[in-house]
Amino acid sequence: MAGCFPPELRFSADDCLPAPAAAPDPAVHRFAEQCLGLGAGQALAVEGSVPGVASAVAAGCPAIGNLLFVAPAERAGRQAALREAGACAVVTSWWDVVGLLCTATARGVHG
Repeated sequence: MAGCFPPELRFSADDCLPAPAAAPDPAVHRFAEQCLGLGAGQALAVEGSVPGVASAVAAGCPAIGNLLFVAPAERAGRQAALREAGACAVVTSWWDVVGLLCTATARGVHG
């Protein structure tokens, strides 16, 4: 992820908040929106875990589930769980995320 987004655009509940909060607490997503000057639903989360997706959704932030670090044999089950938690899409790589964003931009989709 470090090569995709500069540090000021990456947020982690482990090191961004005054007191660490674990997903599905939506605090880190709300903090990120505040830091970026965005309202609820104006940011996009990319999460690899079910609690991470649940955290984003609880903050009103659309979430993409990423299966990149999930073992191939476990992907079908994780994909279903990510969708159930509220992921608007599920991908298997960062390039898939880029593709979704390019497609949405080309179609004029804005939150």
